[in-house]
Amino acid sequence: MQMSSVREKFITTGILLFLVLSALASHLYVFDSSGVWTIDEGVYYGLGVQLSHNPTNYNTIRQAEMLEKDRPELAPLPSYFKEPLFKHPPLFCYLIAACMKIFGKEPVFSCIPSALFGALTILLVYFLGKIFFDRRIGLFAALCMWLDPVLNMTSQKMWMDSTLGFFITLAILLYAYGIQKENSRFFFWGGVSVGLAMLTKYTGVLSLGIILLYGIIYHRELFKNRPFIASLCIPFFLLLPWFLWNYKIYGSHFLTKHLFTHELSLGARIVKVMIASTILLAIYFITWKFIRRKNAVLIPEISSPHDTLQEKPLWRRHMLTIVAILFFSTLLENIFRSFSPFYIPITSWAWNIVDTLHPFFYIGRLIEFSPIYFFAFLSFFIYKEERSHKASLLYLSSIVILLFHMAWGGYQSRYIVASLPFLIILGVKFLDEIFMIFSQSESTFVRKIGKALIFFLSIFILLKMNHINQLLSYTNDMCYF
Repeated sequence: MQMSSVREKFITTGILLFLVLSALASHLYVFDSSGVWTIDEGVYYGLGVQLSHNPTNYNTIRQAEMLEKDRPELAPLPSYFKEPLFKHPPLFCYLIAACMKIFGKEPVFSCIPSALFGALTILLVYFLGKIFFDRRIGLFAALCMWLDPVLNMTSQKMWMDSTLGFFITLAILLYAYGIQKENSRFFFWGGVSVGLAMLTKYTGVLSLGIILLYGIIYHRELFKNRPFIASLCIPFFLLLPWFLWNYKIYGSHFLTKHLFTHELSLGARIVKVMIASTILLAIYFITWKFIRRKNAVLIPEISSPHDTLQEKPLWRRHMLTIVAILFFSTLLENIFRSFSPFYIPITSWAWNIVDTLHPFFYIGRLIEFSPIYFFAFLSFFIYKEERSHKASLLYLSSIVILLFHMAWGGYQSRYIVASLPFLIILGVKFLDEIFMIFSQSESTFVRKIGKALIFFLSIFILLKMNHINQLLSYTNDMCYF
């Protein structure tokens, strides 16, 4: 038994090392061989060069002058290009500068942060799947993350989104470890990870919101834990130098300076995000309380063949079934595309290439990029006590990130990279539940056919993601997707 366990760990470690190292090599190779950059990549590279010479030279004024001269069609550029401080917190660009100092100023080295943190996210997915469910779930979820086209397209460009996604995922993982193992030391490092996420991009604050909501809804006793409370303050201490730098440049108006930096009525967007998120999360909280108080199932449960439907309130099952049908009926085209062996999602260098007005834009796009996301979203409507209880933090994390960006706008799939690890684990777990249902069938025919169906469906999901990677992701010939 002990030898078998050691062999299993050895094989798992080998697989994970292969996935992470091959992903890193692939991201860097694709970036280096493509030769075409987005405007954002040029900006980050320029900032990296500047910071490698002068750690306080964090603005794009010179780049703005060059862009307007070389590409007059872009003029006038947004005002933040000509501000004395760039709009984003500086961690990502400092990481680029550090790589330049260590390895040199060749462009491929400037992509190391994005490529590395994208690859390391695969490792985090394994540990998330393992801590919430088991090693099998973690390993297959890591394999799906390795093949995920959205993560690959984001990590092989000099964008900050894969770095942001890594730190948000790491923060959730560390807090989950702290809660499950009742070890307060994990809270400290979780707080540090939240701070690093916020120093990468302001939307890193979503990880703090997720932890606060999780504590309020599921573990109120955490707010009596001093290390937990202290960990929630760590991100703001890490942000303090950046805030002081802004205060020195802009004075007391630096907060409004950042809020309205895009000249797109950002204040109205912020109000919209706050109202929409508050309402939807309130509905989520009330629904959860209703489930606990009534000890009832609001949605149809995946159960063993021995369960009887009479034990479940039919009107509640029917109500959520209707909601699920209405929800997925708006996504039928995306679902058909997802399960089409030859469909390749649309990407472009031009803005508004896809229907960004669709209320479920992000959900539909994820489903198109991989069928695993269809099963992840399906799991939101089909109740299974073990999954819903154990994975409540995964559900909450994906809900908060998706709701925020759905309300915010922007409509670029790279913005929601932070939600992918949680959704992939949920999708893999849902497929595993269906497999187990067939395995427990008393009919030999149903058992064999069902298990074969899920096996070949899993193979199809992996092959479909690889197909999209070969024809789309690895070309690196896109900006919007």
